[in-house]
Amino acid sequence: MPGRSLRWATATVLVGLVTVPVYAGAGGGSISFPPVGAGSWEGALFFSGNFSSDTVRDDGSFDATLRDVIDSTTITLVFTVDGAGMVTNGEMRVDLTWFQEGAGTSPTTFAPYHVVHDHHQTGILALSGTADRLVAGGELLWETNTVAGGDVVEEVSGSETVSVEWIFKASEATCAQVSGGLIEASGNSFIRTVLFPRGISSGDGTTYYNGLVAEFIVWPTDVGDPGKVEEALEALQEVAGALLSRQFPEMEHVIEVVDAWGALNAELARLESCQAALVGWVPESSGSWLVGIVQLALSQALESQDHYDASDLVGLWVAGFQVEAMDGEIVVGFLDAFHAKLDEAITLGDTATIQDILAFAAQYGYPNLYAKAKAALEGAP
Repeated sequence: MPGRSLRWATATVLVGLVTVPVYAGAGGGSISFPPVGAGSWEGALFFSGNFSSDTVRDDGSFDATLRDVIDSTTITLVFTVDGAGMVTNGEMRVDLTWFQEGAGTSPTTFAPYHVVHDHHQTGILALSGTADRLVAGGELLWETNTVAGGDVVEEVSGSETVSVEWIFKASEATCAQVSGGLIEASGNSFIRTVLFPRGISSGDGTTYYNGLVAEFIVWPTDVGDPGKVEEALEALQEVAGALLSRQFPEMEHVIEVVDAWGALNAELARLESCQAALVGWVPESSGSWLVGIVQLALSQALESQDHYDASDLVGLWVAGFQVEAMDGEIVVGFLDAFHAKLDEAITLGDTATIQDILAFAAQYGYPNLYAKAKAALEGAP
C-alpha cells in the first residue's frame, strides 16, 4: 500500500464523494481544433494533487481526511477529428489510483477511529464532442481495499462498476497542441472533486482544501519524433506532480515546470504542418495548461506564507508574473502577505526585509506598500 501521511489539522471524514457544482468559469468563447488537427490525435490527462478536509465540533471531537492521487495514475487519450472539428472514434484509457486516510473521534463518546482506503478505477471511456466540449463517458471498474481501526468505521472492501461522464473545455490551441481542463463531472470518481472550490469553510466547523488539477494536453499523432514527445511529456508530468505535492513550493520548482512545458512545446512545434502558414487560422487561447498549474502552486504557497521570507515571496511572484499566472485573487493574497511581512519587519527592525519589499513595490508599482516601506526605512536608526 502506498504510504501517505495524514494532515493532522482537524477535519471531517469524507468517506463518500462530495457533491460538486459545474465549474463557475466554464463560460467564455469557444476554441476549436486547428485545421492541422484533422485526423489522428493523442495525449494525456494530467490528474494530480490532493484534497483534505478538517472538522472540529463544539464538544471537541474531530474528523480529518486526506485524499491523494497516486503517482502511478495514467490517463491517455486517442481520437480522430473530422474536417468540421468533431471528435470521432475516440477513447480515454483510465488507470486511476488514489489513497484516502481518515482519523478522528466520534461525537459524545470520543471513540477514536482510523480508516485507510486504496481506490483503483480502470476502464475505457468513449470520447466525443469538440475541443470546446470534449466528453468522456462510460463505465469504470472501481476496486476498493479498506483497513479500519477502532469501533466507529467498519472495513468495507470490494469492487463495483460505476458510470461516469467527464467534460473538458479547451483553453489553448496552437498548430501543435490543444490543452484545457475539466469543467463538469458526474458519477462516482475522485476526479470530480477537482471542481470543488479551492478553499472554503462551511460554517459548521469544517474547512476544505482543494489542491487537485485535471488538465489535458493532446497533439496531432503525426509528429516528427514521437519518442521525444513522450519523454518530454513524462518529464513535464513528473516535475508538475512534484510541484503540486510540495507543501512549500519555491521559485526554482515553478521554473522547473516552466522549462519542462517549454521543452514539450518545442518538440511539438517540430510538426511539419507547423512550419507552414495555416491560412485563416491563428492560435487561440483563453488560458494555458502551464498557467493553471502555476496558479495552484502559488495558492498553495500563500496558504503557508509564514514559511517564507519576503525574498522568497518575491521570487514566487516573479515566476508567476512571467507566465501571466497572477490573477486578481493571487495578487491580493501576495500583497496581503507583503504587508504582513513589512509590519513584522518594522517591529523587528529588519531593514533587509524592508528594503526587499521597498524594491518590489517600486518595480511593480504598488505606491501604498512603497510609501509604507520607505517611511519605515527613513525612520530606522
